Amino acid sequence: MTLSKTITCVLALWLAAISGPALAGDTFAPLAARYLESRGDGHSPARPIEWYLTRKANLVEIARTGYVEVSARDKYGSVSWQRIFHNDHKVVEYTPGDLVAMNRALPWETLNTVVDARQLLATLHPVGKMQFLDRPATRYAGKFGNEEIDLIWLDEEQIPGRMLRRGVHLDNTLTLQELRPEPADDWPKSDLERAKDYEYISGADLGDREYDPFVKKVQAMDGHSHGHAH
Repeated sequence: MTLSKTITCVLALWLAAISGPALAGDTFAPLAARYLESRGDGHSPARPIEWYLTRKANLVEIARTGYVEVSARDKYGSVSWQRIFHNDHKVVEYTPGDLVAMNRALPWETLNTVVDARQLLATLHPVGKMQFLDRPATRYAGKFGNEEIDLIWLDEEQIPGRMLRRGVHLDNTLTLQELRPEPADDWPKSDLERAKDYEYISGADLGDREYDPFVKKVQAMDGHSHGHAH
């Protein structure tokens, strides 16, 4: 499974923030995290995927080798999204309006915390305090929709340390492997200088290029091999 589809599947569970445990609101400390995700259907062996989160003041990157997603917030609070395909030398850009029209706009808080933490933590039951990677954490457990969730939440960093999700056709484990102030030099990243000569495509125009092999690839990543797409 591709990173885009993996992250979309994780985020799609929790789209709307509601009142719940206190979070940082729209202010999050910069950090860099390396995750390992194993996603299966409960029958066939799960396939592990490694991906990387970089969080800055007004920018969130989620990356793997050859492909990076960048969410950037402007001074007015509007969020745009870039998908950088280094192997294809292309960038797909989505304006704030595009994301709203395509029903792909996510709250800034959700982008920074990987999941919609406010709703998730308000729904699950706290089990107890613990340490994870030598950092203060709280374990939560319970049912969210049709899934059983077991979550270790880093209290200060406000990201998952480990999240287990179990359902009828779902067996998913997300585990934080490494946490740093800045991404390591060998981590995949957006590298906008490298991408400046790539072809830039508007996300709103993908539907007009549905026979383009690259567009078909993007649609397949989003789980819509016959249609549109995050």
